[in-house]
Amino acid sequence: MYNANLHVLHVAKEESRDGAAPELEIRDFVKKILPFQKKVVENVRYGQPYREIVNYARDEDIDLIVITTHGRTGLTHMVMGSVAEKIVRFSPVPVLTIKPPKDGAEVFSDASAKNNSAEKAISEYST
Repeated sequence: MYNANLHVLHVAKEESRDGAAPELEIRDFVKKILPFQKKVVENVRYGQPYREIVNYARDEDIDLIVITTHGRTGLTHMVMGSVAEKIVRFSPVPVLTIKPPKDGAEVFSDASAKNNSAEKAISEYST
């Protein structure tokens, strides 16, 4: 749409012995959910998720962070904290938070729905 790159970042708390599992998960995700996106940068970092995401945004000159939330409230939220909330608090760029579907269903059911829904969401945000 705007000749932009889409960065898909996975942050793991610990590096696995073989190191390949997170990379394969990202590749599968990109192929399944983002087949229309031509300029995808896949990356894996290890450490504290919110710190790694904020640092990645700085390092790569990212314009917008998009992240899902778990929607926890009350005591659970206080005890567990919120990665999304910390990213919003410390991010040097705007952050778009999205709630996942309540029923746990897949966000996209077929390729045409993927293209239409994602492009609609992007155009609504950019207007």
